Amino acid sequence: MIRVLIVDDNVTLLASMRMFLESYGDMHVETACSADEGIAKLKQSHPHVALLDIVMPNKWGDEVAEMIRNDPDLQNISFAFLTGSRKVVTAQEVSRAHGIIGGNKFLIKGMEPEKLREEILALVKDRPR
Repeated sequence: MIRVLIVDDNVTLLASMRMFLESYGDMHVETACSADEGIAKLKQSHPHVALLDIVMPNKWGDEVAEMIRNDPDLQNISFAFLTGSRKVVTAQEVSRAHGIIGGNKFLIKGMEPEKLREEILALVKDRPR
């Protein structure tokens, strides 16, 4: 069973993503509606994949990602950023728009559930060991 944590301040989006992903039967999805709650759940449940909203109140997704990168106990978690910007074409454009550096994966909120599932499976396959 693939463990996924989705961190986003949009509770409706969290519920729909959880429902779609768990309907496939091969994923257990936890959600967090703030960066701080997400950090606590990362440390508690050690998911295979974390999907992080870029812009959240109090703390942004890139701060959570930096914590994942720097914590030896969490470095085997793959992550991707969630963006609501449909104008963004490339990861580089998202990075520039939000000041995020690095070769991160960016997923558009509201993408087709099957495509989202495929992206998560790719993250699991490529995750650090």
